[in-house]
Amino acid sequence: MGWFWKSKSKTSTRMCPSGHAMEAGWVTCPYCPPPSRTTERVTPPPVVTAAATKTTLLVDRKRPPVVGWLIALDGKHKGEDFKIVEGKNKVGKNADCEVVITDEFVSAEHALINYDKDDKNFAITDLGSANGTFVYESGEFKKIKARDLLDNDTIKLGETPLRFKCLG
Repeated sequence: MGWFWKSKSKTSTRMCPSGHAMEAGWVTCPYCPPPSRTTERVTPPPVVTAAATKTTLLVDRKRPPVVGWLIALDGKHKGEDFKIVEGKNKVGKNADCEVVITDEFVSAEHALINYDKDDKNFAITDLGSANGTFVYESGEFKKIKARDLLDNDTIKLGETPLRFKCLG
């Protein structure tokens, strides 16, 4: 009987300047820190005059005030709150909606919540969503096309129930 395995072929090794053993084919030692880059020449960025650019601070941008919230009561977003601002607030799955809900049964642009500051009135409108927009009334969710939205109303978009809270 003989041995049933091949012996490992011997690979050539070499030592790095710090004394670590490394394979001959390696260019740098994996155990040593990278070499300092102080010898590299760094090109400074081009000089830009003040007249060529304008810095805008985020606080300088005029954002509409928050006038209400939607709070997810269940599902993937349970416990999250979504700000409602003056004017139109698109609700849907698209990233460009003001309120983004990633429920698989929510349409890309599912509903619109509008706040009219002159009338101090909230309204919700279904935007032709595939699964409809529902408001909880008289002990059950009722499908709506458009309706005024009142403080503490519960709406349902896809499989996500949301509580509406208005500010004042």
